[in-house]
Amino acid sequence: MSSEKLGMGGATELLRKGGTLLREPCPKCGSVQLRYENQNICMSCEGPSDVEKNESLSFSNIVLNTRNLALKKIGEILKQLSGEVDIKKQTQHVELLLKYLEVIHKIDESSIRK
Repeated sequence: MSSEKLGMGGATELLRKGGTLLREPCPKCGSVQLRYENQNICMSCEGPSDVEKNESLSFSNIVLNTRNLALKKIGEILKQLSGEVDIKKQTQHVELLLKYLEVIHKIDESSIRK
């Protein structure tokens, strides 16, 4: 496969050639994946990724990645919030910020218990 996005037409073609839909979503973007010629191919991301790389995700890696993503999103929300003047949008940003903080808190709490 080329490094272009697969799209529906490309996915259909790979299925015709013997590819299979995977139950697991893409670890990068959460989209649908196909397995074809020992590669997991995401319908949304660019390019195929090796099956071994996707299968090597452990629970602890997923937790760490989730925590890091939440921290990244908090930074993005803070930037948006600092320039926002609309009260409704500010409220939405704060609510989302609190949800991300709750995720981080739960991850940190579960790590301490272990």
